[in-house]
Amino acid sequence: MARIVVLLLALLSFNSYAETPNNIATLCKSQWPGNKGMQTFCIKEKRNYQDWMKYVRKRVYRDVSEREKIDECILDHKPDYREAYDCYFNDGVFNISFF
Repeated sequence: MARIVVLLLALLSFNSYAETPNNIATLCKSQWPGNKGMQTFCIKEKRNYQDWMKYVRKRVYRDVSEREKIDECILDHKPDYREAYDCYFNDGVFNISFF
């Protein structure tokens, strides 16, 4: 009976630590290996950009061309939502130039 419990615990712990590809946490772990503080900051930053992109997508929901552009940027740069944000906002849509 004890062996079964140990085996089940080993299987559960193995599955909980498996990294999923195309994930914000996996991206941040690869960008900041061994630095938990920067990984945490990176995850928070990327999730903020993800939330912002969801908000912008809601705002332009009826404008099909803008929605497709947002979706294209997200698909091209997923899971790095900061890159998706830069793709959408720096591609001439909201580009403000001072010079």
